[in-house]
Amino acid sequence: MTRRAAVPRTVAALVAVLLIAAGVIAGREALAAGSLLGLRPADAWLPGLLDAVDGRAVDRGAAGIGAGLVVLGLLLLWAAWHRGAADVVLGDTATVRLRPQDVARLASATAADVDGVLAVTSTASRRSVLVRVSGTGTPELATEVRNTVGDRLSELRPQPRLRVQVATREGDAG
Repeated sequence: MTRRAAVPRTVAALVAVLLIAAGVIAGREALAAGSLLGLRPADAWLPGLLDAVDGRAVDRGAAGIGAGLVVLGLLLLWAAWHRGAADVVLGDTATVRLRPQDVARLASATAADVDGVLAVTSTASRRSVLVRVSGTGTPELATEVRNTVGDRLSELRPQPRLRVQVATREGDAG
């Protein structure tokens, strides 16, 4: 993970932990104010602070707010630790990562260098690459494109499944 990617994840994880803590405290306060689960209003931690701020007592709506903060915090934790499945690793080192768009561009550029290819478009996901080629009428064009692009993408981990579709243009094969 690069430093650029690590900073937002660290901030998201810190904010998530703070939101979870705030949600737990708000929920506990609401339970104490409502005399639920064996808690009494005298057990509340924050009534003095709330009275000083706005003069209103804690109500049961705080439980909903607390639950919402806990859920939001958990979602942020998941987002912070969830590594997108979109990246593929180049070679055996984890120092170079390619997005699917980059893999598609690489496949298109490689296929465009094959003799007989007139136009190329590629789409990619983490698991597969689809190369659509418009070319001259040579029968071995699909095999040549598949071999050339396959060699170029052979260093990717996980190895994507390569599919090649060839459309020939009438009158261009001369």
